[in-house]
Amino acid sequence: KKTYVAQAELAVAVAVYYTMPDICRGRFVLHFIDNVGALAALVKGYEGRADNAALVACFHEITLDLMTNVWFEWIPSLANISDWMTRPDKAHLIPKSAKHVEMVLPPMHVFAGMLAF
Repeated sequence: KKTYVAQAELAVAVAVYYTMPDICRGRFVLHFIDNVGALAALVKGYEGRADNAALVACFHEITLDLMTNVWFEWIPSLANISDWMTRPDKAHLIPKSAKHVEMVLPPMHVFAGMLAF
């Protein structure tokens, strides 16, 4: 592969709910995403490629465990506020009151446990 954009989007989708479970637990969440392939995989709950499929399965297991109801909405990349911190030309748009939260991915044994079926 030349790029891993879809895998990165899916990994971040998993990380959001794994990083902040107490904020997401039992809530309705509006999840903005700017990658159509990752969006389609998350909405339908299936992906044919094994690497993406593992991430999609992990996403759904985490949100099911948290009893989080997720509504996905596609937005254009340039309008995606979650990308601001990775785009130097958008850094000035980040509010001074914003709090930095370190992203956490599940450790490999957690991924393996989620995929054991």
